[in-house]
Amino acid sequence: MYDLDIQGIYERLNSLDATLLLSNPCIELWFLLHSKELRAEMTSSECIKRLQASDQVWNDYRKPLLSPKQRELLWNNKEIAAKRAKSLNDFENPSSTIYKLIEILDAEINY
Repeated sequence: MYDLDIQGIYERLNSLDATLLLSNPCIELWFLLHSKELRAEMTSSECIKRLQASDQVWNDYRKPLLSPKQRELLWNNKEIAAKRAKSLNDFENPSSTIYKLIEILDAEINY
């Protein structure tokens, strides 16, 4: 699982035989998709600012730590975030393929 705000990371990872779990520009986009529909390209710092403004649980967010309330929000809205992520173009800005992992885990839980 990688952020695409690191130059050249997509090209290096794309040569691997693996499912790429990438967020562009950063993992905070995946978090933000739990609360908002997004279409506009943004930088990592813009994404973090938008995340912090999206809900009061994110006011004190500091990468890479998640509070219990932040984890709860992510858990409760994971299906919404997955639906929003699927509507974006994989690997472009903005996008996140973290939903693929969520779908695999949900399938295992429901098996």
